[in-house]
Amino acid sequence: EGLDVIILAVSIVSFEDTIRQLAPGLQRSIANNEDHRGPLIVDVLSVKEHPREVMLKLLPVECDILCTHPMFGPDSGKNGWHNLNFVYERTRISGA
Repeated sequence: EGLDVIILAVSIVSFEDTIRQLAPGLQRSIANNEDHRGPLIVDVLSVKEHPREVMLKLLPVECDILCTHPMFGPDSGKNGWHNLNFVYERTRISGA
């Protein structure tokens, strides 16, 4: 509760199960939230179509969704993401 952003950094194999486990807690949090808004959900998978479809299907509509594609490999980012490039897709962003 009270989170503004959730970054999903899981494997593609476990992605859908992770979203399925996350969604009920998000729904409860949104129901108890004064403004009934969910957090921004950000994925960092290197593929886009599957995660986008899963998030749009399973996440509450009150959650904004930002799909990202890291333009670097695990070795380059192992000590952090500072100064590394990402491509962003504003999948579902309220007010944008």
